[in-house]
Amino acid sequence: MEQWRRRHTGFELTSLRALGWPAVLSLAVATAVGLGLVTSGDPHIARAVGFLLTDGAARGTLGAMNLGVVMALAVAAALYACTASLAGRPTSGGTR
Repeated sequence: MEQWRRRHTGFELTSLRALGWPAVLSLAVATAVGLGLVTSGDPHIARAVGFLLTDGAARGTLGAMNLGVVMALAVAAALYACTASLAGRPTSGGTR
């Protein structure tokens, strides 16, 4: 998309990285937080999730709410907002 915009605005075409480490880092951390804060009634899946909850929290209201999904989104957004500027990607103006 960026190359299409530059072609039609007169900017020089450049090679763009397909994958940014801030996005990958945010996704990995948010996945770990999300899986750690959700619970499952399936005994096979229950072994892989809920590792950040105590036994009491997993069996209580906190475990039933599956708050991990919301927390994972918040963690991903905050972490990406903090690390995206460190990636060294060009800004929309073409200079950094």
